[in-house]
Amino acid sequence: RGSKPIMWSPVEQTALAEAEVEYMDKKGTQIYVRFPVRTHSANGETKPSDSLSVVIWTTTPWTIPANRAVSYSTSIKYGLYEITELGDPGFPLGQNVGDQLIVADNLWDVIVKASHITEAKRLQTIDSVQLDTYDLSHPLAGIVDGYDFPVPMLPGNHVTADAGTGFVHTAPSHGEDDFNVWMSNMAIIDRIGADPAVHMTLDDTGCYTAIVGQRFEGLDVIRTSGKKRGQDGKANAEVIKALVESGNLLARAPITVRDAHSWRSKAPVIRRATPQWFISMSKEGLRDKAMAAIEETQ
Repeated sequence: RGSKPIMWSPVEQTALAEAEVEYMDKKGTQIYVRFPVRTHSANGETKPSDSLSVVIWTTTPWTIPANRAVSYSTSIKYGLYEITELGDPGFPLGQNVGDQLIVADNLWDVIVKASHITEAKRLQTIDSVQLDTYDLSHPLAGIVDGYDFPVPMLPGNHVTADAGTGFVHTAPSHGEDDFNVWMSNMAIIDRIGADPAVHMTLDDTGCYTAIVGQRFEGLDVIRTSGKKRGQDGKANAEVIKALVESGNLLARAPITVRDAHSWRSKAPVIRRATPQWFISMSKEGLRDKAMAAIEETQ
């Protein structure tokens, strides 16, 4: 018995195979979020850095409570940038002059534009050896109970610098790549004392379970009935509100993405880890027995 992310339709309350989904445009919200680098004192205590952060980008804000790691690529060139001047967009910003951000060099200009940064300086190159020594604070730590755990940085082949920040926010209960990179880096997870479990953060109806904390528990990711069926539920807005309170939301903007929808209800589906049963085809020789039986069958 184990768990694994699958495509799940909250409307039909069932798992869907790839052949049962179709891809359509969906309006959503993209966000840039800071994960503060944790500093370690001589007596072993840890706390989030006041200024140094790794920045991620996601089009699914509701997955932030399920975040357990940040993935990076050993082939991407990363830089450390310090904000020296900010614009005035007419609303409060989470970032401040003096903040230091680690992002992929070739995506820095995109992040500058999105985050209302008018002046900045590149301080140094950050290589994968340095990233491997970091552990991060969850952006909801100190705002929502239960998020004071360490967030490891994990190397992942799925990470690219085509869009976003060059880092991938990793929620192993909501993505196949996320799940695979989490399960293949248990040594790092164990080293920093993180919980290795893949928790079920959503129930069958697409609502948060108690594992994500009282503030979010019961909020729906997708509306499953009424005229607004298939549209965003309450989860995205509440997560964004909490990130604003934490000061870790750099930017947000509307976006249209092409995503999986159920071919029956035409509503979006989610990726969700659920408990499942698995059987080994090799441990007890089941594959060999099956192949032999096929040869003997007329």
